[in-house]
Amino acid sequence: MRNKFTYINKILFIITFIITIISCKDNSTINESDVSYESVFLYSPMDVDKILWLEPLGWINPVGHTFPTDHVYFIFNFNTPTHQQDPNYKLPIYAPASGKIDWYLMENGRNDDSKVMIKVNSTFSYYLDHIILDSAFVLGSIVTAGKKIGTTARSGSIDLGVINQNITLTGFVNPARYPGSIHCDSPYKYFQEPLKSKLYSLVKRNAPDKDGKIDYDIRGRLIGNWFHESVRIEDSMGPLAWPKEIAFAPDPNEPSIMILSFGGYAGILGKYKPSITDPDPSQVSVSSGKVIYHVNYLEFGYAGLLAVQLIDDIRMKVEFFPNKTGDTAEFDNNALIYTR
Repeated sequence: MRNKFTYINKILFIITFIITIISCKDNSTINESDVSYESVFLYSPMDVDKILWLEPLGWINPVGHTFPTDHVYFIFNFNTPTHQQDPNYKLPIYAPASGKIDWYLMENGRNDDSKVMIKVNSTFSYYLDHIILDSAFVLGSIVTAGKKIGTTARSGSIDLGVINQNITLTGFVNPARYPGSIHCDSPYKYFQEPLKSKLYSLVKRNAPDKDGKIDYDIRGRLIGNWFHESVRIEDSMGPLAWPKEIAFAPDPNEPSIMILSFGGYAGILGKYKPSITDPDPSQVSVSSGKVIYHVNYLEFGYAGLLAVQLIDDIRMKVEFFPNKTGDTAEFDNNALIYTR
């Protein structure tokens, strides 16, 4: 029941989020060419000594992030003597690069969780989320690299995302479904040395590539992102789609571990891992026929069996069997069709 209410609350927040985006994103007075700063991050968005660790691209956390996430996370330490003495204490947030506020949204007003998009030039923008934006900044305000633009909010982390129109990801079978992610890039690449090396050293990822990845689709293979067949192209990036998503993708921190991620519509919500003997999703094709995954909780425990079969290069049949053990399961009327 608790999960149900949490899910409903998330959906209600996202609907409010979208309505606010629509109302705030009035660019009638902002020309594409009216800012022309360098696509370089000169400053960390928060004091480096307050950072516990950093997350790469690709974090998975259903229902809002059933697919690998297109931004990174700065995890900070709020358990300090100052914060213990003053629960309202906030950490300052700085502009990594100069630019103009292109749009922003606020969850419950100026003093609550905010997301702000900053246009650096005609092809490069970045955004910060889960911050409290200072009241001096409004739509169209210029922000200066290194200057304080707000504080942390209620969360123990902030998001940093980059949109670079000069980059187009190639690992989505159906790019039309990803208008908000198709041009994403790792923010860490854009920091100036020696700050870049310092931040990379804090990234929690056991791989030579510390940036992470979000686009794992391979046409004709199981790996990557899947939408229930009822999800329209225009709804793909919003809350209507989230519960109807399934992903088979590497863990961003330990890429050798595969994650099974479910938005809830298929009868299972959350992220899990397959058994070590289960098929590699990158090798499952139409010729594989029906395959079985043993769905395990990440820490301990067992959830059930997942039956999957690729119907063609862009469609799969899937059904979850809660608590079922063994190595076989037959599709019944509860089977669903997902597509790219």
